[in-house]
This record gives sequence, C-alpha cells and structure tokens, in this order.
Amino acid sequence: MVLAGLGYLLYRHRGLLADWAIWIPLSLAPFIMISEQIHIHLVHGPSRHLYMASAGSLLLLAWGLQKIGQALVR
Repeated sequence: MVLAGLGYLLYRHRGLLADWAIWIPLSLAPFIMISEQIHIHLVHGPSRHLYMASAGSLLLLAWGLQKIGQALVR
C-alpha cells in the first residue's frame, strides 16, 4: 500500500513532493538484500536503517496535514 501511495504521488505531483516520494524507497534499497544470517548477528533495537526513510515519510505526512488544514479553512 505504501509503494502504491508513493507511486500515486509520483504520478500526480512533480517537484519536491515527487523527490521525497522517491527518497523513501531509495534510502531503504541498500538494506533489502541483507541476508537473514547477517541480520541475526546485528545488534537488535531500533533500526538505524529507517532514519533516512523517516525523513521522507515525515515530510509527506506534514504535506498531507497541511492540505487537510487548508481544506478545513476553506
């Protein structure tokens, strides 16, 4: 669902929003190919791999909240 939502943003919007929609999966891409055996030996806890993707998702969340606020004001 998340990838479909990001794809929709890329299709409908250009500029900064599309850049951040691309940023989220690209920042997670290097960690997709980590094998389970390597992952088992890593330190457990909050994933440091998600920090950069969180920046993009928070920007998109702020944009959505701003649009909702503007719609309510109208």
